[in-house]
Amino acid sequence: FDKVLVLRLSALHKVTVGYVTNLASNDIERFQKVGMYSHYLWLGPSVALAVLLLLWREIGPSALAGCALMVVLIPVQSAFSRRFARLRKATASVTDERVKRTAQVIQGAALVKMSAWEPSFEAVIEESRGREVGLGRASNMLRAANAGTAVMSVRS
Repeated sequence: FDKVLVLRLSALHKVTVGYVTNLASNDIERFQKVGMYSHYLWLGPSVALAVLLLLWREIGPSALAGCALMVVLIPVQSAFSRRFARLRKATASVTDERVKRTAQVIQGAALVKMSAWEPSFEAVIEESRGREVGLGRASNMLRAANAGTAVMSVRS
């Protein structure tokens, strides 16, 4: 909301309703995630060290093999994160487009109805939604692969 209020008049013409709606929902979601996951910055290394020490005590130097696998998988997790960020950016762009088109149809609903343009506008919005769903599916597949890799590193 604050971002929209400080926009200059010249920039306001470039901002669409879909962009503002998507920006607000994404910002709120990110703030929620920061609150949920920020403690992992200290908790993750602490738990990894505690587990390594316990494993060392129980099985000796063999514990280093599991630790080495976790370290080897860090670049894989990093690659997943970069790819996921690109997918999220593409999804946000497609969502902006879909929300903008939907808002335009709603604003001109009377004209759309009088001209019987519902099928053509529906097709345009469905096409945008199809691309959005496809990107979401790819994102979920990547998230599942990432979770599988994380579980694999923990189970080994």
